[in-house]
Amino acid sequence: GITVSDDEVWVADVFSIRSFDRETGEALETHPNWLGVSSLGTSFNISAADDNLIITSFFDSDVRVWNPSTQERIATYGDLLGPVSGVSYSGGVAVSEHFTGTVTLHSETDAVVLAAEMSAPSGLYVAGDSLYVGDRVLGQIWRIAEGGEALTEPEVVADGLDAPEGFIVTDDNGIVVVEAGSGTIVHIDIDGVRNELGDITPGADGLPFFPPSNFFTGLDIDADGNLFVTSEIENTVY
Repeated sequence: GITVSDDEVWVADVFSIRSFDRETGEALETHPNWLGVSSLGTSFNISAADDNLIITSFFDSDVRVWNPSTQERIATYGDLLGPVSGVSYSGGVAVSEHFTGTVTLHSETDAVVLAAEMSAPSGLYVAGDSLYVGDRVLGQIWRIAEGGEALTEPEVVADGLDAPEGFIVTDDNGIVVVEAGSGTIVHIDIDGVRNELGDITPGADGLPFFPPSNFFTGLDIDADGNLFVTSEIENTVY
């Protein structure tokens, strides 16, 4: 997973999280998960939340809010079943769980299901008041919530994708998504017209007891409109 926070690009690197200068690629910070010492935990996906980071790990079955300045956990949402992504949404943390087929909005007091009976809920993205989720198996991206409330009828905004993982929603309601199955990075406008932007090495499917996204192929955009994408096979950020 990958996220852009101001001028830093943060990457979930399984046994650490790392940051890089978004313009030069210079390595800036590394927070390792020293077993038995660090409270970081393992990291398969990551997103920015103001000055904090939201880290997701299906291996640890949790999502945690991490303060990179103090290198401390702010909050932990545990006992999850195959969490793939976590994002800040409507005052809480929205989490996609593969083995329950749900997207749930967690707060300090409760958890509200925003989508259910999905085949493989994977990447999450917030645009305005709306929450979007990709279904890796069905090859679709859905808008599932608005203003923190589940939509009565979720909307399919992109279809026919090859194992979508990381994606963003653009200002004109288009989509940029990385198709992990083919390695294609594609822009899809509001009319469904595809424009291929580039290719990376396709990702690998997860083992039967892992979510199919395995080492999540992340994608994010910075304030200048530059796209950043990870390659799990090449161990590279593009």
